[in-house]
Amino acid sequence: MTILPRSSTANAPLRMESHSLYRIIVQGNVNPAWQDRLEGMRIVRFQLERTDTYISILTGELTDQATLIGILNFLYNTGYPLISVHRLEAYPLPIDDMEDR
Repeated sequence: MTILPRSSTANAPLRMESHSLYRIIVQGNVNPAWQDRLEGMRIVRFQLERTDTYISILTGELTDQATLIGILNFLYNTGYPLISVHRLEAYPLPIDDMEDR
């Protein structure tokens, strides 16, 4: 079992209206022109080896969970299957190494 380090915000209570850093992963090639519609989230896209399948990773700070739900609804309504949603503020994970894929 792996124990992840806790940040200073990990002990703070999570509130619906809290700013938080999120990573959303969907299947599909999300259009970078939609960055404004996605509240300025950074979009990293890559194609899985030997397939026609694309994965898009959206990372950014959102003002509250209502904004998160709005983005998830937008992605759902535009046909992107959801793979995962992670709140990163407590356990940040780098994505810079994925840009070269």
